[in-house]
Amino acid sequence: MIKIIKFKSSPETKAEFFLTYAAYGASAIILVILFIENFIFSSGFDILRFREIDDVAFQDTLRRAHLAISSDRFSHLLVINDYAYGWIFWFPLVIVTYPFYLLSEHFLIDWPLIVFPRQISLGFGIASLFLLRKILKKYETPEWGAAACVFVFLLFPSFGFSSLRFGTVNEVLFFCLLSLFLSVADDLSRLRGRLFIAISLALAGGVKLSGLLIAPLVVVMVVIRYKYRSLAVLIRDLTLVTVVFFICLIALSNPALIAYPFQIEYWQEYYKTLSYFIETTKQANGPLDPLTRGYNIFFGSVACLIYISLLFWGLCMRAVKADAKRLDLLAIIITLLCVVAYLFCFVRNGNSATLYFTSISFLLLFGLPFLCDLPKGKIILGAVIFLELIDLSIRASSQAGPDIQATSLNHLTYFMKDFQSTHLIKESSRISECIGAKDKKWAAHVFVDFTVPTGLNSLSFPNACISVAWNNLSPTGKYCGYRKIDYVVLDKLAPGALTQNLFEAKIKSLSPKMASDLLIDRASRSTIISGDYFDGHHFTKACDLDTVLVYQAKKE
Repeated sequence: MIKIIKFKSSPETKAEFFLTYAAYGASAIILVILFIENFIFSSGFDILRFREIDDVAFQDTLRRAHLAISSDRFSHLLVINDYAYGWIFWFPLVIVTYPFYLLSEHFLIDWPLIVFPRQISLGFGIASLFLLRKILKKYETPEWGAAACVFVFLLFPSFGFSSLRFGTVNEVLFFCLLSLFLSVADDLSRLRGRLFIAISLALAGGVKLSGLLIAPLVVVMVVIRYKYRSLAVLIRDLTLVTVVFFICLIALSNPALIAYPFQIEYWQEYYKTLSYFIETTKQANGPLDPLTRGYNIFFGSVACLIYISLLFWGLCMRAVKADAKRLDLLAIIITLLCVVAYLFCFVRNGNSATLYFTSISFLLLFGLPFLCDLPKGKIILGAVIFLELIDLSIRASSQAGPDIQATSLNHLTYFMKDFQSTHLIKESSRISECIGAKDKKWAAHVFVDFTVPTGLNSLSFPNACISVAWNNLSPTGKYCGYRKIDYVVLDKLAPGALTQNLFEAKIKSLSPKMASDLLIDRASRSTIISGDYFDGHHFTKACDLDTVLVYQAKKE
């Protein structure tokens, strides 16, 4: 006979009382550290690249939206879908950061505008932890168990990293948790409760479509709990909630889509952006070997592999021995397995898959209370936390260079980058000096490798054109098609600059599309270095720096 597991409830022992406050106290300390870390590389736009290339790109989107407000082009605010992020992500952020834009524009105080979006991510992360606790309490988890789960989840590397980024991950996580919380609430018998679930799920998908990975689980949770009087009533309720969900999803993703089919160009532009970024996630940015890629996405270190396996084992054992919640737990296990299979098979970009998984990774925590309730449960909990700290130290120590790989995402990422960037910032100053970039009036057109350590961007030099080569250096890839290139800044260690043997080995490890781009990239480098025509100019070497070559167009 299957043994029924009953989790301990109050009164708690002294050890459990201490564990509760120790876990919440430690969580608070980590959150304070993340809050402080969000200020690194925030003094101005010229230093932003040394933190994260995405910060530059997303701040550029904010700048264009803020300029639209200043010039009374409010229609632009209805069609913001940059990087396939939903309107509901961009629009509120544009509005609340507009005063910081004015502060930057008129008083040259940039850091509030730079820091605020990161703190928004941290705020959604903190709110997610509160929701996680409330959901666990509904599953009869004692307070000390909920506190332990919150702390363990806070130590997940992707959670910590996402709380430091200008991005959508923690916002998606929050609405996924909110949708699940509402689906296990006691308000499903009322229409209002079901509509709240539909709206919350639409918000998750509206911020980013990956938020809908939680949708099947939410639907199952609702079906398990919903008691309908007749089939006709069930169909009516299901139809109404589904219609509300899709209307909200469309409106929150891009309100302009409501005008379809009267303004079909809005749909075409939205579909073009969405298709491009979906295709980007299918391009591998690491090992092509499926097992290595999967290991990097979901684990990244042996320590992470062990503690994730422990949590999943606890989830499975709890489902076997649980009471009335067995159907819920089975649904959670199936959801986790399906999402992992989807990401493994269809999302080959390691960074994207890792961050997508964050939105449902909290489901692993449902097995932790079972582990904690075993005779040696406290030891197992301590082992999980110890392994998380080991994993954190491995990831932090593995960071090298200006770019963050999927396996190095961690809570200390930007402390480490700050420590490593002293030389890179000096190199950036030398590049700026070489090409004469001194103030915002400078207006040259520069084509630069994305791996080059430079403060050149459209925010720090708004009158210039800064084209970026993403391992695809070619005149067709420049951002300002009507302007000739004045300078080309090349990374000496870029893939296109490798020796012939190393380059051929690199090509074999890439997808056909990436290999084709890299072949064009290599040919362009050869053209520039040899002094042949590139974008209508001959180029001569202007500077040979430690890691960078700068070429200047001849005046002809």
